[in-house]
Amino acid sequence: MQIEIWFMYAFTGLCLILLSWSGLVKAKVWTDETPWNQVCILTQLGIITTLIVSTQHRKKGQTTALGLRREKERLQATLLGLGAGIIAVDRQGQVELINKAAEELTGWAEPEALGRPLEEVFQTLKEHTDLERDSMDGAPGSQAAPGWDNHMILVDKAGYQRHIAHNAAPIKNGRGDIDGWVLVFQDVTSEKARVQEIEYLSSHDQLTGLYNRIFLERTIRELNTAENLPLSIVLADLDGLRLVNNTRGRNTGDELLRKAAQVITTNARDLGVVGRWGGDEFVMLLPRTDSAAAQLAISKVKQSLQAIEVQSLFFSLSFGWATKTEPGQDIAHVFRRAENRMYRSKLCQYSSIRRETIDALMAALFEKNQREEQHSQRVSELCQVIGKAMGLDDWKVEELGLIGLFHDIGKIAVDETILNKPTPLDEDEWQEVRCHPEVGYRLLSGVQDMFDIAAYVLAHHERWDGQGYPHGLEGKEIPLESRIVSIADAYDAMISYRPYRESLSTLEAVEELRRGAGTQFDPKITRVFLDLIEHEKGCVFKD
Repeated sequence: MQIEIWFMYAFTGLCLILLSWSGLVKAKVWTDETPWNQVCILTQLGIITTLIVSTQHRKKGQTTALGLRREKERLQATLLGLGAGIIAVDRQGQVELINKAAEELTGWAEPEALGRPLEEVFQTLKEHTDLERDSMDGAPGSQAAPGWDNHMILVDKAGYQRHIAHNAAPIKNGRGDIDGWVLVFQDVTSEKARVQEIEYLSSHDQLTGLYNRIFLERTIRELNTAENLPLSIVLADLDGLRLVNNTRGRNTGDELLRKAAQVITTNARDLGVVGRWGGDEFVMLLPRTDSAAAQLAISKVKQSLQAIEVQSLFFSLSFGWATKTEPGQDIAHVFRRAENRMYRSKLCQYSSIRRETIDALMAALFEKNQREEQHSQRVSELCQVIGKAMGLDDWKVEELGLIGLFHDIGKIAVDETILNKPTPLDEDEWQEVRCHPEVGYRLLSGVQDMFDIAAYVLAHHERWDGQGYPHGLEGKEIPLESRIVSIADAYDAMISYRPYRESLSTLEAVEELRRGAGTQFDPKITRVFLDLIEHEKGCVFKD
């Protein structure tokens, strides 16, 4: 007889678990990603209900008060020891049992909760209904049990809200009538937050907070319907981002991207979906927006950009757009049209943008180090004086002035603390400084009509004996213009104050140039320059 009873208990529990499982599958709630704690709750629910059914069976076979009391104590000890919240109610929906976990989650102590209606102790809100009060489907008195619900908010006695996962099952007597209910629930607030964070990161760009490419590609497919026509696609490309990254660092580039995202969102979010396509490109998807309205949105963005400045840098976007007006048009073709138009726009204004960016970078360099501004201007003047003394054409003399002015633009990438260091630089710091000719070359080489100047800037620290940098050019392999800048640069640096040393006198500087002729400097150009100083200062220098 005992074997038959325990077999019935086990069979009842298994059936309840299978029923709960099938309910999840039918409701499409169960997935491969269903948290294990939910499986545990389902299992617990099966065990709990089996115990309750066993109690009902034992009540029939036991007539003594002692037997019933022992059975009730056994059941309560099992329920109260479980980690999930457990509330059992009678046929009228009044609380008969509440375990410690349920007390902590609801804020109701057992003496207060017993005998109260379940709705008073277990107050819930639907997660997606503006916190509207919700009654449990299949509540006491109903013949249907509610399915698994992972979208409920429990409001405790003090008004604190937490996300819960819960399920309930009826307790039936031998005639099949419902004698009560058992409710199992657990706090899933932290788990819910993790899921929401993962969902957010999967659809948003971390830097700008805009939608990412994966989300945008899906949205393009969703918006590609007849009711959304005309559907306009606008692409925007942040001009000069690579240049800024190379010279001012990625933090400054990231700030530009965030500003661009903010401006685009402010002017276009009411029209449709805004996102970052990747790198320096943004996308605006504008349903029920014709070409004229799309261009108006672009104009608003451009106008807003004019009022924005990021670390004294020129800030602009290149735009392209296209509009789908007929259902038969291929949306991929519309996107490519917008993309091609954006690239054409960028190409047309690329040089002017680069030049304005260069000017802004020079201003930024001079702003953070006024000595560099004065030094560059003096080198520019000295280069022109040397060029005239050598009998070079006027246009070449003018070009020398530009080379002298821009020769140290690469120092924009050198840390300000290194430029202003009051003690001699260590080897790592010197390596950073030695990179500035290459940085200057990259900056200038992309600007129309400045490619030659970029090449001269690159070589202005080469030496006549081949021991210079960055390429170790020797003698006349070094461009003439670079050799002129090298002498003017060295002379002005020697007679000017530096944080790590006092300035040299004219005679001391001249002596250094004389010693360097034929090793560091072109000997003929050095002689021309020394003659200029001798004539200007009235000094006589021995060879």
